[in-house]
Amino acid sequence: MAEELQQACLNILKSLGKTMGLITLYQVNHPTVVRSLEETYQLIEDSLDEVEADELVFAIEGDKFLANGKVVCALSQIPGAIRTLFNRYRLHSLTFAKGLSVAELSSFYGLVTLKPEVAKQINVKDFLRENSISHIRTNEAIYAKVEKKSDEPVLETGSQPAPSKISGSSNGKWFQELEELPFEKSVEKLVQKAVEGEQDRKQVYEKVLAQFRREVEGRIQEVTKTFQREKTKLTNEQVRTDQVLTKIAEGVVVVDNQGNVLMMNPTAEEITGKRLAEAAGKPVMQGVKKDEQMVTLSKEIEAPSDRPISKEVQVASEDELAQALRAATALVQTESGKLVGTYMTLPDVAKYKQVLNLQQDFIAHVTHELRAPLTSIRSALDMLKEQFTGKMGSDETRVFSTAIRNSERLATLINDILDFSKIQSGQMNVYPVPSQVSALIQEGVEGLRAWGKKKGLNMLDSVEPNLPMVLADGRRVVQILTNLISNGIKFTPAGGTIAIAARRGEGKYRGFAVFSVQDTGRGIPKEELRRVFEKFVQIASGEKHVEGTGLGLAIAQALVHLHKGLMWVDSEEGKGSIFYFTLPYYVPPPEEKVEKAHPPAAKKSWWRRFFG
Repeated sequence: MAEELQQACLNILKSLGKTMGLITLYQVNHPTVVRSLEETYQLIEDSLDEVEADELVFAIEGDKFLANGKVVCALSQIPGAIRTLFNRYRLHSLTFAKGLSVAELSSFYGLVTLKPEVAKQINVKDFLRENSISHIRTNEAIYAKVEKKSDEPVLETGSQPAPSKISGSSNGKWFQELEELPFEKSVEKLVQKAVEGEQDRKQVYEKVLAQFRREVEGRIQEVTKTFQREKTKLTNEQVRTDQVLTKIAEGVVVVDNQGNVLMMNPTAEEITGKRLAEAAGKPVMQGVKKDEQMVTLSKEIEAPSDRPISKEVQVASEDELAQALRAATALVQTESGKLVGTYMTLPDVAKYKQVLNLQQDFIAHVTHELRAPLTSIRSALDMLKEQFTGKMGSDETRVFSTAIRNSERLATLINDILDFSKIQSGQMNVYPVPSQVSALIQEGVEGLRAWGKKKGLNMLDSVEPNLPMVLADGRRVVQILTNLISNGIKFTPAGGTIAIAARRGEGKYRGFAVFSVQDTGRGIPKEELRRVFEKFVQIASGEKHVEGTGLGLAIAQALVHLHKGLMWVDSEEGKGSIFYFTLPYYVPPPEEKVEKAHPPAAKKSWWRRFFG
């Protein structure tokens, strides 16, 4: 078969399979299905013209798929929908004849939409006749499946030399000739030597070859029986898994090899909240409402044939929602770990969000109510310490200092929980105004300089000259700096250095000021770097456990994001850490620039205006 015709037949098979898939998602009169039907019809018409024949016959022979008796491809290469059609209706061939119409092709696809239990009772020929389909026929393959090869051995009909016995003197040369000949030619030569009479030779030759073929085929079947059983087992397991997964949901989304949406049925449109028109051609992971939806997608969509496939799976969802949905589903497996079913309970996203909101409200309410009595306790402790300073012994002074320090820790804990609760609920706001970078750094450093000095640390700060003003909420930026500097002080041993700096951003940070807080502590292990900004996480990086909530860095990163900046960390174990964050420059509005460029003229006094 010519290469062009082979490709044309492959295109027809792909188009047939695509249309079958669409019809399982949409009605036959859906615009997308109609367009696909017309494309398939045109491909069939073009191929009939190309082969200059009245019909195009597709047939299955063993593990090959044929078109008009010629091998098109391996059976495994054709779309699964076509294999299912042939298996379901026990078809040997499918014929498309000249004169085929789009209406006939559309009616033929009715076989695809029938449920399996209904399909078992259908006679395909009756179905075609009842639907007035005369240019599509089944089970009428009339083409030879195997062509005679040019090198096939044929006994010549001309005069043959009389058989002669193999003499001992010529054995060596004669055996050498046999070794150089193909098997069939060797048999032919032996028959000519051993059998008299042309007709007898031909019969003996054919019987010997037939016997040999039966022996070889038997041996091959015996050897391949095990492989065939394993192949059937794997195919059955795949079919079973596919059936289990497709029964879980009514919604179906079809994507290409890059994960871009091709098709969605109406149920999927309701689940995603998008119409096909707006989602088509876009990544399926794009625009996922992570607080309400969960999408999982294989990293490698197209299965490679020359290497193991990647087991990585992408997940788009909030951690809490993903955990809730996963907790509502159990897989049913066999003893060997094969998936045979699922066990699920009905998740309610609305209830989940309601409970989450109640939890956040409760935390916010309780922590807010704790602040008032704690403030009173701290004030009372300060007054008592001031009143009795010099009158208490060392033990009493130590007890008072411990009480004051613990009340401060508790106040910090409550403030962190309140801030994080606001961030999670989306109620945290920042109010950026034009701010001097040097003033922000100075306020952040001065509040902690005494602590650093007490611990024996060098506190250094520097700001690049002529650094533009930034757009920042001063109170929140000082909170970010305080958090980063205090972390550095906690994890840096005596004699170390804490360096706070700010400079102009370059490259992708152009238009931003880059702040950095560097310490000379033990650093953060490489495997822990990705977790430093997670909530309630404390990295074991010091000589002893350091008290805290584990919320500080998560809050700091969230506050930076609210300022439309970025935060990241560089660290090497044993060499300390550097935390960076960016804040955008303040850009004056156009009218303010004009006023600065052209200051208003000084207003004249009344007597100057009067006298000119």
